[in-house]
Amino acid sequence: MNALEFIEKKIPLIESYNKLKSIDVLVYHTQVKKMESGSSIWILNKDKANSLEEAMLIQILVDEMKYGNYHFTEKDENKVLNLNLNLLKHKYNCEIQINKDKDLKMLFADYCKEPDVVTMNYDWPNQISIDRIKNEPCFNENIIKSYVLLNEWNDVDYIFETDNYYIRFNWGTAA
Repeated sequence: MNALEFIEKKIPLIESYNKLKSIDVLVYHTQVKKMESGSSIWILNKDKANSLEEAMLIQILVDEMKYGNYHFTEKDENKVLNLNLNLLKHKYNCEIQINKDKDLKMLFADYCKEPDVVTMNYDWPNQISIDRIKNEPCFNENIIKSYVLLNEWNDVDYIFETDNYYIRFNWGTAA
């Protein structure tokens, strides 16, 4: 079962998207220009979602619908939603697995070394310090459960549940 099938097993995708689409997530982006790579870390307080599956839907589909490289009118939203679901089903075409090997701090240390650019909440012109991410409380919480959504040579995607947060970590290259 892939990531979208995992979500859909617990909650209906389109109905839940429409219910959850107004929820915003704190998101950080890092970029390493020489390697043409970047990471994104989505942090959602648990009180904003009723389950890990809702958090995943917000951090994957809702985020993509809000900040993807397109604009749509309300009338066109369903067309874009269906297109996005098809693209995401293709992207997440591998088996979701329980993560027993990597914690959030380890992923951050491995993939966010010396970034050239660090931004928050898609505010691309305004750079912030990497310390802002390092000081997020979610990094100091025990992980309740975690899944590997993708683990390919140029696309790594994990989801974590802690006592107070749902966190998604993604790293990828432009290759």
